[in-house]
Amino acid sequence: MNIIMKKTISIMAAVLMLMAFAACGNKNDLPNTSPTDVSGPTATPDNGVLPDPQPVSELSICGIPVVTNSQPTGLLYKGSDYKDGVLTLDNMAILADYGSSNAIYFVGELEIVIHGESTIEAMNGMSAIAGVEAEDGTQANLTISGDGRLTVSAAGAYGISCSGTITVNGGTLEISGEEAAVERGAESLTLENGLTVIEDTGVRIVVGPAE
Repeated sequence: MNIIMKKTISIMAAVLMLMAFAACGNKNDLPNTSPTDVSGPTATPDNGVLPDPQPVSELSICGIPVVTNSQPTGLLYKGSDYKDGVLTLDNMAILADYGSSNAIYFVGELEIVIHGESTIEAMNGMSAIAGVEAEDGTQANLTISGDGRLTVSAAGAYGISCSGTITVNGGTLEISGEEAAVERGAESLTLENGLTVIEDTGVRIVVGPAE
């Protein structure tokens, strides 16, 4: 095999590896959140002792497994922070633009804390945020909190689809989806700390502080 052919094969292999990780993109004006930059410790420490089970049994961001079988994998989506059932987003964008993955998928109890202006978007016919019932019938419950603004949108699907409760207790939330903003409508949202529904067209819901 000559040198040119070896170089060609190496380049093709590198391109295929990048394509396998490119399930999501990022907005131009926000920090780079490319999932190709994924690193972290292994899920099992050197002493072989697993961490305590997480409130979520499964959590993935654009197909990147953050928690699997109730244990952290050690992987993180660049720009995010996860610990003990809390996913923190600070001025970042999560975009699922192709493939069969939600922007955020979880089973169990998940809290999303927002700082600054963040977006969660799916352009692949999948819900942007999907909370799925566990095999034993336990419902997935979502809490959105923080002091920032979160925009959630989905093309060809619900903005948020969650089998259990959706509680919003902080910040400003704008949700839109081609089928509906929220699978069960604005009445399924639990609003706390003086928050109210500012706008509800069915396909777009805005939640924020009452005037």
